[in-house]
Amino acid sequence: MFVIITYLVSRNSYLLNSRKITKKPDNSNHLYYRKIGVFGIVFLSCLIGIYSIIASKYPYSSDRGNYVIRFVNYWDSPWTTGLNVLADFLHIFTNEPKVLFFTVSFLCLFITLVAYNTFENAQPKALLFMSLSSYCIDSFFLLKQAPSVAFAAISIAALFNRKFKISTIFLVIAISFHEAALILIPLYIVLLGAKKQWVRIFQYIFLIVSILFFSYVTKVASGFIAQLLPNVSDQLSGYLDESGSIIQSANILTIFKGFPYYFITFYAMLKRSSLKSKIRNYDRYLVICVFATAMIIMSFYMYWMSRFATYCYFPMFIFASLIMREINNRGERFLFLMLVGGSLFFFTFRYLYQMFFLYGGF
Repeated sequence: MFVIITYLVSRNSYLLNSRKITKKPDNSNHLYYRKIGVFGIVFLSCLIGIYSIIASKYPYSSDRGNYVIRFVNYWDSPWTTGLNVLADFLHIFTNEPKVLFFTVSFLCLFITLVAYNTFENAQPKALLFMSLSSYCIDSFFLLKQAPSVAFAAISIAALFNRKFKISTIFLVIAISFHEAALILIPLYIVLLGAKKQWVRIFQYIFLIVSILFFSYVTKVASGFIAQLLPNVSDQLSGYLDESGSIIQSANILTIFKGFPYYFITFYAMLKRSSLKSKIRNYDRYLVICVFATAMIIMSFYMYWMSRFATYCYFPMFIFASLIMREINNRGERFLFLMLVGGSLFFFTFRYLYQMFFLYGGF
């Protein structure tokens, strides 16, 4: 139901004829959509916030249980700066954990929809893909990383629009919620040079080497982090073995879950020559896709690597919607929709089935 409502709200934002736009964003002749209004953003954010409460398992357990104990008892906790500030603000009014869960889910979708409005030429299909994925569901239990991912979405959109100060501000906020957002710093460096072929080739080679020689690369990276960011290094210590490389464990199912993102990346690389002139920031989107694909593949060695890829998912949904806009063949467009949207739905439905029927909720 949320998928349908989200798509309808975005779809019915009234069409604009491209001739009415004074500054034409690309070379395609298409209708463009007005952005989602404040009412639509608040309405959808409230829906996901309420559902995060309905989906709760009582008594609270697992990750949610830990958050509840700390929030209810006002305990000093190892939460990140961003989440601590949010919790302290809520404590002014209440220590009811339902308010915490509602607020985090509401905030994550609210910020994401603002990011949607910030991305140039974003199409409603992007929100359809988002709703079919586990993007919103992650805010039910990833109370630190989900807001970080949402703020990062605005940061990436601002970067694409060359608003570097705004991008930096939201990147700092994203990092304040979760240290994993630090991965965006080297990614941004590549994005800024994405139009240069040698930069993209360097990224591809580096990621391939990282996949093939995962243990050695992570050992070097952990030593580098220890020198520059000792606090982050301390938090990573539990994931490292005696040699300093990340502890490995086979996670074959995680590889399969990346199918929709692999397909977007593959299709974008295949059609680059014909679509590059029609979609602004094409190579930057492609850099993000390749990075996310590599992170998901490397999650085979260590599941936590897939957390880095989550920062790329929403921009990839935007990119997929722009690609679909340019597919003229109806059959090919339907196949693209089914392979991306259908696979996202399959993995999300499977995950929800496990959570509700095996574990009784989040």
